Amino acid sequence: MQWPNDWGMAASAKERDFAHLVASALRLPLELRAIPEFESAPSQHLHRIPEVTANVDDKTLVVVGLGDNAKNETAAEFVSSYGKLLKAAHGLRLVCMSTWWGNAALDRQMKKQCEDGGGRFVGIGDLRQSPQNPDQQSGPQYAIAAVNDHPHDWGMARIAERVVAAWRGSEEKAGCQPAARTAP
Repeated sequence: MQWPNDWGMAASAKERDFAHLVASALRLPLELRAIPEFESAPSQHLHRIPEVTANVDDKTLVVVGLGDNAKNETAAEFVSSYGKLLKAAHGLRLVCMSTWWGNAALDRQMKKQCEDGGGRFVGIGDLRQSPQNPDQQSGPQYAIAAVNDHPHDWGMARIAERVVAAWRGSEEKAGCQPAARTAP
């Protein structure tokens, strides 16, 4: 499946995907690292961990959103590799997200890995089927059918809210100074 844009799949614009919303809300610079192959063939892509974590230090907010494309037959391999990625990402300010499509077994394992790494785990799977979610109720919006089941603007905004809340909770836990905040 091809997504022709360079932002979160199904968001209507770059500034409306969850990563850009989080960076804006926290007034932080944003550096995106995508390794979608990590889900389908994790052990073959372990060598990319140093590349995607190269600029991470104890002042970096790391948000990890992986798992929806992990295959059942490689789930154990994925969870092991996921743990290695989180360890390399320095867990002081680490937020991990559940799967969007609600893989409960995988979510439990990723949550444990995240918390073991000092991170905060954010559930987002309930948003997809929420009766308040207009993304899923308004019918197809994209020509590529698979894109329509991804979070659109409403879902991206709710994900961003949860990530920001988790990060703010982790900064208090770590004794960090609160980031400058402005009302939206």
